[in-house]
Amino acid sequence: MSAAISDVTDAAPDADTVRGVDAQSAPDQVRTEAVPVQSLITNRPIKFPIYDTGGLLLLAEGSLITTKFKELLRARGVAEVLLHEEDVQSVTLAGHAISSKSPHPGFDTELTAKLDQIIESGNLFVANSGEALVNQMISRGCRGYDREERDRVVDVHRDASAALDECIQDALRGKSVDCKQLMDTTGQYLTAMMSDADCVLSVVMEVGDDTILADHCLQMSMLGMAIGIEMGLDDENSRTLGLCGLLHDWGMVRVPESIRNATHILSDGDFVAIKKHPIHALEMLEKITGIPSTVPLAAYQVHERPNGTGYPRARRQHETHVFARILGVADAYLALTTARPYRHALMPYAAMECLITQASQNCFDPKIVKSLIQIMALFPIGSYVVLNDGSVARVLRRSGKEYGRPIVQLLKRQDGSELAEDDESAIVNLAETTSLHVVQALPTPGATQIALSPEIVKINRDPIVTV
Repeated sequence: MSAAISDVTDAAPDADTVRGVDAQSAPDQVRTEAVPVQSLITNRPIKFPIYDTGGLLLLAEGSLITTKFKELLRARGVAEVLLHEEDVQSVTLAGHAISSKSPHPGFDTELTAKLDQIIESGNLFVANSGEALVNQMISRGCRGYDREERDRVVDVHRDASAALDECIQDALRGKSVDCKQLMDTTGQYLTAMMSDADCVLSVVMEVGDDTILADHCLQMSMLGMAIGIEMGLDDENSRTLGLCGLLHDWGMVRVPESIRNATHILSDGDFVAIKKHPIHALEMLEKITGIPSTVPLAAYQVHERPNGTGYPRARRQHETHVFARILGVADAYLALTTARPYRHALMPYAAMECLITQASQNCFDPKIVKSLIQIMALFPIGSYVVLNDGSVARVLRRSGKEYGRPIVQLLKRQDGSELAEDDESAIVNLAETTSLHVVQALPTPGATQIALSPEIVKINRDPIVTV
């Protein structure tokens, strides 16, 4: 009798393991559905057996769907499998795919009509009135962060998150919010970034919690400004872009909590509610005094995509404001590095891989993705890596255009012994040495992070970003 795949794990079984079992074919009365192999979510257990479309057993009940199992199926040319209808809901996206005929969320309002008119007029250009900030940024070279300054930025970030949350609640209750307070926040961060952008980004990525709206908006603001500066924006445009990041997702507070904090994959109806949040944001922005006219437009378009697959209007790149495209890339990076109901968070390096792949598919503006890599490095600031000599390091800084050879701080030697955190000699610019290079990206200690897999690139059910 041929062996089933019931014991397949990540331990890389022999390829001949992928066979059906004649004696264990699917009984006619079992309620099964045919689903694509790429829709199977890894690391999920199944309650019922999986069969091929001919009814032969592939995986026994109670087993775990692994990446290796899916690879073996693909290697044998198995494109679809039969799942019990109960497992379809828990281990695939097949039952939740976005329909091209999904209900229209009702976007037509007086506010959106005005913005649509601006978009259709083609008046989406951004021009600097001052010097590009990228020429004024201080380069800290091969050195660590100033501990006192980093602690100060941490305190500022926590205070800013609390203050922003209060502003969001005031707007939700219909109270007026002073734009100056918000602009002061972006200005404060911008000043800190000009002094040490790597330090600020490390704090925002490490201390911020993307699942908390105020923190998410702050992360979007900082990452968006950093990308914008790299792309040549001046002071005024950088601050306005930062303000767009602070405000773009406020409408999420009007989405039902059961959907906003869902622990399940969103249904079509749930996703329609999510797609309304840019409209809710526009209504809340009406309560902010002194807001630049660019901000509502950019906030309205953050979730549009260059290939026309975004929302709320499925606009393409030439119809989307550059601030929105910048924030769309920042949003994607943050979403990918945050856990979702259907997957763990990706390692920062895996998130960069995903964005590069999607940029090649016109899901994101390639120039903006390149700018993100330039400011964060291919192995992003704050991530952990293994070097070719077996030592472990944390990425501290970018190293110019050497995306894959950042400035790192060695944490453990080859023998596993630890180096002192304040040991400046442990800081190495990989771009300036031929003897050391990165051979492996590691998950952040204490966090559950995964590598990139083909199905993650195709997933399109996400309340923050379509990925």
